[in-house]
Amino acid sequence: LVNLLGYRKEEVLNRYMRDFILPIDQKTSLENYDRLGTGAMHKFCIEKRYVRKNGTILWSKNAVTAIKNLEGEITHFIDVVEDIGQNKAFTSELQTTAIRSQQERLVFQNLLEQTPVAIVILNGPHHVFTFMNSTCLDMVGKNLKGLSIAEGLPELVQQGALEILDQVYETGQSTVLNEIPFRFQRHREEVELYCNLSLK
Repeated sequence: LVNLLGYRKEEVLNRYMRDFILPIDQKTSLENYDRLGTGAMHKFCIEKRYVRKNGTILWSKNAVTAIKNLEGEITHFIDVVEDIGQNKAFTSELQTTAIRSQQERLVFQNLLEQTPVAIVILNGPHHVFTFMNSTCLDMVGKNLKGLSIAEGLPELVQQGALEILDQVYETGQSTVLNEIPFRFQRHREEVELYCNLSLK
């Protein structure tokens, strides 16, 4: 630990271990040592932060065991310290990446939402609606999120919509279709729309 913190041995003599622990982590660490001292447990494992001599933070994983004599009295503790700074940095990077990806998805979703053409995102072989922008909602007159094409717009099944979607899903090839007529119920009235489709 002396080497990990950047001190010389003579600099840590007669000093308490808690002197090197980040203040916010001291309470939990001391509570665990107290439980060891009372016999409530005989070992524990904890993550905590130390302050190096140069002021930087050392993330560590500590495995502490109480050593007793023949009379059952605690004579000393063995504290095995593992530097987990790289793991913490990697985890933090993953979290940052996840947050950034979520933010980018929200920006992209907002762009789709504001687009003045109907946009839907269908997922899986059953073509389940996972996204509909406001233009599409106005066009069909209901929110179909979570429903498949067959469940949300059964009228389109008889008009060949599934065959078109299945082909795109199975081949992965984009398809552009112009002036395709679709008839369906909107607010209890049958409507007919001619749509230009770009399927990807």
